[in-house]
Amino acid sequence: MNGSPEFLEYYLVEAAEYLDALDQLATVPEGRVPDTNALLATARALRGSSAMAKADPIAAIAREVEALVGGIAEGTTPWGPDAASLLRRTVVDLRLLVRGVRVWGPREQGLAEARLAELRRTAPATTPTRPTPSHEATVPVFVALQAAAIAAELSAFVADSTHRRALDDAVSRSRTLRGVAGIGNYPPLADAAESVEQVARRLLPDAPLTAGEANVFRAAAALFRVTADGLRGTGVHTVPHDEAEAFASALATLDQPTSSTPPVVRIDQLFHPDAGPHLVSRGTAAPLSAAARLHQDLVTRAEHLQRLVSEGRAAHDPVAAARVRRELNATTRELETLAASYGAHELSAFFAESREARDVLGSVELDALSTASRIIAQPFDTLDDLERSIATVQRRRHLTPAAVPSISSPAARPARATPTGADLKAFLGTGIAGFSSLDTQPLSEPADLDATEVVPIETLLFRGPAAIERAIALRESWRARGTPPDDTLQEIFDLLDLARPDAS
Repeated sequence: MNGSPEFLEYYLVEAAEYLDALDQLATVPEGRVPDTNALLATARALRGSSAMAKADPIAAIAREVEALVGGIAEGTTPWGPDAASLLRRTVVDLRLLVRGVRVWGPREQGLAEARLAELRRTAPATTPTRPTPSHEATVPVFVALQAAAIAAELSAFVADSTHRRALDDAVSRSRTLRGVAGIGNYPPLADAAESVEQVARRLLPDAPLTAGEANVFRAAAALFRVTADGLRGTGVHTVPHDEAEAFASALATLDQPTSSTPPVVRIDQLFHPDAGPHLVSRGTAAPLSAAARLHQDLVTRAEHLQRLVSEGRAAHDPVAAARVRRELNATTRELETLAASYGAHELSAFFAESREARDVLGSVELDALSTASRIIAQPFDTLDDLERSIATVQRRRHLTPAAVPSISSPAARPARATPTGADLKAFLGTGIAGFSSLDTQPLSEPADLDATEVVPIETLLFRGPAAIERAIALRESWRARGTPPDDTLQEIFDLLDLARPDAS
């Protein structure tokens, strides 16, 4: 028993959870056989954890429990009161041995050897080699244990916020849970675990819990607890919608995170607009232009933004949606600040509008962010080139209509049978009868147009100042499309401003 003190503490908690699971799995109504796959997975987990903690006698007992359960599954060891009693006694002795790991002595060694001997007498002499339990059999047991432990630790921390060890353990288990293969099959545990870790990271060491933070941890504990109870009861995972909604609502009440990117101050902003002399002098040209430096800062964030867009499209539960919204809010806030620092005001306004959107996870917003992420990932020569590209995406965002159900969509009209026979005749009669109102409400008299009153086409054309204003409007439309004019066309555009009546 020479494991490190920190790991030993973790082992004591984990082993107690495995023993709780063994006790629960072994307690079944008379006449029923326990879930041997779950028993085998739990015993194997206890053996592995004990071996890592250097608790070799406990690992040896867990190995014999595996052999006993394997015999029950193969039919070589009958399941009945004797086998059930042996498993329960083994769990009782294992609890004593786990608690005695720190002070292991002759008493604990004697108890371990006696329990080991009885198990070996009961287990079949030639236990068939059992295959490794399937992923479906092992993961639910581990997920249930970890979820229950996280719930207990979070509840303890909310009850006493000075008990930071409980929060640290909850965060550590949350990280472990997120690393489990197949955790995506147990929504929304992975997103809830990540959100718990993010909220815990923002806590100040000695500051008391705010009401919003306490609500988040309390709602998370309820979510993990209900999920663990469901897995332990039926072994089948179902999304606890009420608890997931409550947790997502608690997350939404927290203050939005501030941007972690400080504004970039360009050196030319520190000079007076006159020719000088100044206290500082302009140095040689930087090896990278402002556009190139901005691109370097943007390209590192483009991939992260695209990943969030993909996660937003796949967020089918409220907890996942709440997490993606918070991360998108933080990322777009950071990009907004960064773009404004470089003078890319169109880009800054684009990301500011994303944060203020009513539903950032809507298809229109996600499409716009996806396109923007591809644009900022590509090199651009000047800030104007970048701004024109983003302006195109901005116009498309504003012009794209919200998704509406089609006429044939069941959501667009009530479901009813097509009329036939007498019903069809009555329906057509009612529809045709609707035109009878035209008999009592005659149309207005036709307009009497005098053939001699011919409108000259010249009166419909732009002339004078109106023609100049129309030409300027067409110029702005040309520029908005992002098509750079050649030198001749640019000169004509400049002459339009000079031709205005109010031009000096």
